[in-house]
Amino acid sequence: MIDVDLQQLVNALDAPTRGELEGTAEHCVSRGSSKILVEDLLLALLERPDGMLARTLLDAEVGADELAGFLQPPVEQNATRSPAFSAELVQWLQDALLIANLDLGQSLIDQSALILALLRNPLRYADRPYQPLLAKINIERFRDHALAEQMPEVTKPSVNQCDSLLGRFTHNLTQQAREGVLDPVLCRDDCLRQMIDILSRRRKNNPIVVGEAGVGKTAVVEGLALKIVHGEVPDLLENIELLSLDMGLLQAGASIKGEFERRLKGVIDEVKSSSRPVILFIDEAHTLIGAGAQAGGSDAANLLKPALARGELRTIAATTWAEYRQYFEKDPALARRFQPVRVLEPTVEQAITILRGLAPLYERTHGVYLRDDAVVAAARLSARYITERQLPDKAIDLLDTACARARIGLVAVPERLEYLRSEMARQQRQFDAVLRDANAGLSVDDKALDTLASDLSRLQSEAVALECRWADQRAVVERLLELRKQLAERAAQSAEASGCESIRALESELTQVRQTLSDTQLNDRLVSFEVCPRLIAEVVGGWTGIPVSRLAQEHSPAINSFSSELRMRIRGQEQAMLTIEKAVRASAADLNAPGAPTGVFLLVGPSGVGKTETAI
Repeated sequence: MIDVDLQQLVNALDAPTRGELEGTAEHCVSRGSSKILVEDLLLALLERPDGMLARTLLDAEVGADELAGFLQPPVEQNATRSPAFSAELVQWLQDALLIANLDLGQSLIDQSALILALLRNPLRYADRPYQPLLAKINIERFRDHALAEQMPEVTKPSVNQCDSLLGRFTHNLTQQAREGVLDPVLCRDDCLRQMIDILSRRRKNNPIVVGEAGVGKTAVVEGLALKIVHGEVPDLLENIELLSLDMGLLQAGASIKGEFERRLKGVIDEVKSSSRPVILFIDEAHTLIGAGAQAGGSDAANLLKPALARGELRTIAATTWAEYRQYFEKDPALARRFQPVRVLEPTVEQAITILRGLAPLYERTHGVYLRDDAVVAAARLSARYITERQLPDKAIDLLDTACARARIGLVAVPERLEYLRSEMARQQRQFDAVLRDANAGLSVDDKALDTLASDLSRLQSEAVALECRWADQRAVVERLLELRKQLAERAAQSAEASGCESIRALESELTQVRQTLSDTQLNDRLVSFEVCPRLIAEVVGGWTGIPVSRLAQEHSPAINSFSSELRMRIRGQEQAMLTIEKAVRASAADLNAPGAPTGVFLLVGPSGVGKTETAI
């Protein structure tokens, strides 16, 4: 017997059945029974003349009084005031819950589910004297009657088919693609072609997308959904519905033995019987290994293997390399049913392309202007300094954070001004405390009091000056944003906007305002109105602790041109060039030990390959 949450079972009863169970418990307390038996609840159901059990017995020509005679509880010698559920009663409620959910399509246990659970498990109650009477009831006839009684509830219209298992446990990726919810997917054409080739097979047509966390495994599957919606797939895959299976929803509330397997089996059956072809996407597919076994059932992967091998269920799985080696490679029978699709980390240039495709989405979301050089800086700085994560995920997060910071910077108080205000409040409290002691006649250090007053006056003057500069910069930024808005509106109204006199005037004023802003922010940038490389560097500095000045120094024009100039003179030695470039960049960023040389290189190779030329 497995551990079961009895409260969960009781909560799963409908109101009439729960009332009957409560009445049964009260009756057991009154007669001093130590346990609440199956017979006790069955007798309570029988006492309802208009109940399902009474009508079923009448239909099967079984006397209710005869059955009631077998259900009378035995007399116990040791009375108790706190009877407990018997193991048989708990098992009966478990079976009834499964039948209600998966067979009758109900969320709660009613009399029909309880009776059907008794009828479908005759061996469990074979030693009971009333079992021959129950055996006279036709199970299929009773089930049809139960379904017919709840037909008005079952046939309620449901546009999204929420009552189906697919509607409950999956998310429709193709529908999200039609609605424009999914982001564009770039630089993954090879993976998509390989996935389409595997899905077009007759058997073993199940790709498993494998790659490190953050490289875009889920995005590749979303890219397939976009291709299906746009009609960029073979005829075999047209009109396919790509559904993402939510393993969390599938396992939630499945603590009762067998419920998880029944849910998963129901999902598989609905996929196979669907009027439209369905491809099932299982993210974090390694969670299939062992899923369900903890609740006393079988492994979920074993339920999928037969359908996967026969090609009846087309599935796309996704997992990381570590989980693939740990779980899939140890199960050859499961591994051979999936064809790996390797998703590698994109290069920096590919990451820049991906970010450029996503940039308009982040501009609309945050309402800020995203410069292209900021996009390039996000890809390069994240690849260089955020080493524990993968592209493009870390670059996207970096860009998103910078956009949010720029948005906040339009209205938020500058960090330096917040610090000055906090320091002023602290100094004021200290000054007031010392002055209070002096007024009370206590001995205080007059020099310390004068120092506090001087520091407080200095902080106030600095804060006032900073507030003035902040107000000036905000005024210039607001004018710049207004000019940009007017310029965009004029450009949209006129097809030949570049030739209009008013447009040229706006462009000229915009140039002047931008120059004014550059002059005012030369030494102290208090307002962020767009995402620029320096803002990207500030975010990276906040994440890694590397000063912004070092980041800017490493990505200076001289350092950036070093690599290309070196490759113009040395050809065919890419590995050596990468090693030297990495050392020079690390030294330029002041990441080496103090006093250490830029790098110590030993160039080894046969004569004529370019050792001396590289050193020169």
